Amino acid sequence: MAPKDSITERCRQIAEQLDRSTRHHPRDIEKEIDEVERELVRLRDELIIQCRRQGDPVGVSERGQTRLGQINVALSLVVAVEYPVTSIQRTALEQARDVLNNC
Repeated sequence: MAPKDSITERCRQIAEQLDRSTRHHPRDIEKEIDEVERELVRLRDELIIQCRRQGDPVGVSERGQTRLGQINVALSLVVAVEYPVTSIQRTALEQARDVLNNC
């Protein structure tokens, strides 16, 4: 089995944090979700910089683009949880976790 790179490892760690979050009471999720959101933004920005350093002027290598897309999907799902129509959207957290586990 090939060693996992830092992006994959960080996605896995964020996915684990999301998994733990889904078990909390809605009032307790907000702080953890804020932290997850900030980490996803940092990860996305680092991935964009990493793609550009590899000589791709727009950062669209196939692997980089796939990962960037997955991170953006997860970020969108997490942001959706912060602004629910009625209550915490646990399904969105679970979907974000699943996307990151495949990153």
